[in-house]
Amino acid sequence: MRPSAYWALRTCENSRTRCDVQGSTLEARNCSINENAAAEGGGLTAVGNSAVLVAEGTELRENTARGTSGGGGLYLLQSGFECYDSLISGNVGWGHGGGLHLHQSSQARFESCELRDNKVENCEGSLLDCGGGGIAVGDTSYVTIGKASSLEGNQAPGCGGAVLAYESSNITVLRTYLWGNEAHGDGGALAIYGGFSALYDVDVRGNKAGARGGALAIVGNHALLRLDGHQTVFFNNSAKAAGGAIFSESTMVLAAAGRTQVEGNVAKEGHGGGFAMSGGLLEVISGHSLSLVRNKASLDGGGVVLLANGRIRFQAEGCESACTPRMVGDGSCDPACMTRGCKWDGGDCNVRFLSADISNVCSAQGCGNNSYTCVDDCFTASCKWGGSNCMDVRRALSACPLFDAIALESIAQDDISSSQTITSLDLPSASRNFNSSEYLAAVLADLRAARGRPDITFAQQPGCGSAPLIVEGNEAGRYGGGLHYASDGCSLFRGKCCLDGIDLGLSAARFQGNYAGMGGGALHFACSGMGKDCEAELNRQIKMFSDVRGASLEGPTYRLSNNSAGKFGPDVATGPAFIKWTSLPIKFAPGIDKLDVEVAIHDWNGNTIHGTSATVGFTVCHFNTSCDQSGTAWTPLKSRQDTMGLMAVQLVAKECKVGSNRLAVRAELVESQLNLLTGMAEVECSCGPGQNRVQREEQSTWWCQSCASGQYVVDPNNPNHSCMPCPEGAICSDGTVTGRLQGSSWEIDIASGVYKLTKCPPGHSIFQTTVSVLQKCVACEPGTYCIGDASPPVTCPEASHSPSGSKALSDCVTVSVVSLVLALPMTSTEFEVPGVRQKFKQSLADTAQVPVENVTIVSYKEVSARRAGLRSLVATSLEVESRTFLGNDASAGLVAERLSDVEKINDNLAKSELPQGEIRSSPVIVGMISRQAVNAILAATVVSVMLVLLFVAYTLFEQFKKASARLVGAVEGEPASQRDLPHELRGRFHAVTVIGSGGSGVVLDVKQNAAGQARDLQVSRAVKIVHASKGRKKLSEESVRRLQREVRPIPRRPRLVHD
Repeated sequence: MRPSAYWALRTCENSRTRCDVQGSTLEARNCSINENAAAEGGGLTAVGNSAVLVAEGTELRENTARGTSGGGGLYLLQSGFECYDSLISGNVGWGHGGGLHLHQSSQARFESCELRDNKVENCEGSLLDCGGGGIAVGDTSYVTIGKASSLEGNQAPGCGGAVLAYESSNITVLRTYLWGNEAHGDGGALAIYGGFSALYDVDVRGNKAGARGGALAIVGNHALLRLDGHQTVFFNNSAKAAGGAIFSESTMVLAAAGRTQVEGNVAKEGHGGGFAMSGGLLEVISGHSLSLVRNKASLDGGGVVLLANGRIRFQAEGCESACTPRMVGDGSCDPACMTRGCKWDGGDCNVRFLSADISNVCSAQGCGNNSYTCVDDCFTASCKWGGSNCMDVRRALSACPLFDAIALESIAQDDISSSQTITSLDLPSASRNFNSSEYLAAVLADLRAARGRPDITFAQQPGCGSAPLIVEGNEAGRYGGGLHYASDGCSLFRGKCCLDGIDLGLSAARFQGNYAGMGGGALHFACSGMGKDCEAELNRQIKMFSDVRGASLEGPTYRLSNNSAGKFGPDVATGPAFIKWTSLPIKFAPGIDKLDVEVAIHDWNGNTIHGTSATVGFTVCHFNTSCDQSGTAWTPLKSRQDTMGLMAVQLVAKECKVGSNRLAVRAELVESQLNLLTGMAEVECSCGPGQNRVQREEQSTWWCQSCASGQYVVDPNNPNHSCMPCPEGAICSDGTVTGRLQGSSWEIDIASGVYKLTKCPPGHSIFQTTVSVLQKCVACEPGTYCIGDASPPVTCPEASHSPSGSKALSDCVTVSVVSLVLALPMTSTEFEVPGVRQKFKQSLADTAQVPVENVTIVSYKEVSARRAGLRSLVATSLEVESRTFLGNDASAGLVAERLSDVEKINDNLAKSELPQGEIRSSPVIVGMISRQAVNAILAATVVSVMLVLLFVAYTLFEQFKKASARLVGAVEGEPASQRDLPHELRGRFHAVTVIGSGGSGVVLDVKQNAAGQARDLQVSRAVKIVHASKGRKKLSEESVRRLQREVRPIPRRPRLVHD
């Protein structure tokens, strides 16, 4: 027998040496072991197969272990420890176990014990090597904590603020509170490194972790944790990194018929506000319900994050062998299939339950004869649900209060007296038992109030196949308000679903009211898709009850409602699935245009992804090349997302290949953990209007160059067409040619690469030239008319004239014409220079004082300067015949007189910068009878004949009438007339003015008439007229001799004329 000791009402305080138990048994009841210190086991040390029991209010308080093995209150080495109704508080252990440290296959059991405010200090090395503020369990040791025990306010600078299990040690925690513990590393309450652990109905709240797992951290892939029992709660825990409540790298199993509530937890700077599974498996056994409610992650996965291909798997309950898969959901009610594992026959029996009525007469035969066969027709309310024949089916139905309640209601009056009571099943939502009427009414109200939401009803009645996963009201700063599957698992994803088996049984995963700051309010898969299995399950339908009798409800496996996201995918979103070009020019002018391109990254569902850290690299290359850095002469450019989720860049591409009119543009997802994602597009190389194509022969490339202002090009992409100056008669804008005159027409000459004027509007004709730039429509010259198109001008008929721009023969009217021939010292080529002829006409018009439109050039020809009579240094001169058109003969005479002044003509020529000319033929008036005058002439013919005789008589009278003496004594300058001359002189001279006068005579200035000369060009003469004295008919002899003496000195003696 081993030695033993029994302590009662004993106090062990302020001891510098510990209380050792070696190979023996110690019982301490109602004892105090306080304020002791040792290297390990500050209060107690049990080694060598010892057994220690503390009970009945025993306290281990404020003890300290300063050695590397720790165990501030108790250190166990290959020993056992039991604690009942006792307190372990305020102890300090260095390295491991502030309250106690179990090592080398030690065992401990706690019932109704408190471990409070213990802590670990002086951790050296890795944080994984120290911790367990309340309990440290190591080296294949085992601990059971249960029956209203609590671990509260314990601290560790390493891992496991309350409990640290390492080196394949096992722990079981049941009906225990873990509140307010803190670890600077992983696991604010529990940190598990290997071994098997189980939690039963544990309340874990208010714990904090400086790293991962605010409540619980399972580190490494050699651990197994089982959550069992009626209900386990993780509430208001927080972690700085991943897993506000739970972080796991290993396997966790949620056992059947239990509930796990993860609520109000926070991952302050990381992922997974509730759960963070990193490469581990969370397996949910059929009948277990996992609720993730109001958790929050600053990054991704407000409810749960699955890192490194972490998964959640829902295990099927299985269907009875008597029910084949074909029987489920075939429309026929099969009692053998009325189990949870057989999906309650796929809803085939719903009609029988919703129309249950005991008052109907059972029409089936052999019901309730104690046989072992449940006849299908007996399974009705009127046949008391088959009686004893269907007891197995009725037991299965009793698991679901919905079915059980309907069955009980239908047979209550027959099988149950009013004085009996029926207790409810142990429902999580039930706070009390119901009597039969209350119970039936409540459950039936649940059933009928579902109204298309069987997930709500089943959440209240878990025995029917409640939703195994409820994710509600969670929030993520970036992606996956409810659930986020991280990209580091995409390489292992391979089309599978991270939620396996969600379609089994009548289960439904409910995602409601979750929010993500970026995308995926309910679910976010960071891979390029969610996998075919997930897609199938998202679209799978299940049949449930309906409040309409005889009908079936259909709803998806995933229940998604009222989720939202700040940028994209309010319900489901994925990582980049494809690149979509949002801005890409159809045509591109190399060398001129900037190649502005823009893309958006879209997810599996076509949503534009926002907030990605990935970069898109853009490359432009010649078509039919590899379009990577080896196939392009231009450096790739990179772009990150803007606030609108777009990635844009301005690419450089200066040339295109000869023989290819396309460029290839490549957009590639780079600097991302996802598989390479590439988008390809083509852009047509094309010069635009006002540009011409330039080729570099040695490089076999070409580019575009802009034409100068006022130029055009026919075909911008024809290397043989160059930029051409704009014709005078056209307007060139943006490389296009339009006529200045409306109605003019220009056609392309492909061979020469120019526009040619082909038509002009009426009143205009095509200016005849071989120089492209001089092409224009010119207004018809006066005296001509133009019918338009390509027709030349037509000269008006003789004796008619038209104004400039005339359109038809009717525009030609009769006029008077002054014809003039003027010789100029210039050649016809010089005269044809644009603008010269117009200047010539303007000079004549200014001289004649008429509009320039009234002057026209009839012809011009070159003659020798000597023949022209010009004193010129040029050998050739030009005779130009012009005509000035006037409205009447009276104005014609005045114009002819003005055009006889050669000095005036030369003055105006000089003003127009033209050489001096000489009149070759004096102005000649050509009268033209107008059409309107014809009738008047005919009418006046008779009168004219009569007047001729009178005119002849008058002329003869005037001709032989003696010279008038009226001017005798007149002053110098007084006008004279023909009647003042003797009749002999009247045909030879034209009287002008008085030069002088005396008592009996007068001297007149006259002009000698010369045929074909204007008056101002005639020779002036002086004529002296002496009149006889009054009363005499002739001059006296003396007067005659005096006149002869006056004319004798003149070399050419004038004649004396006697009148």
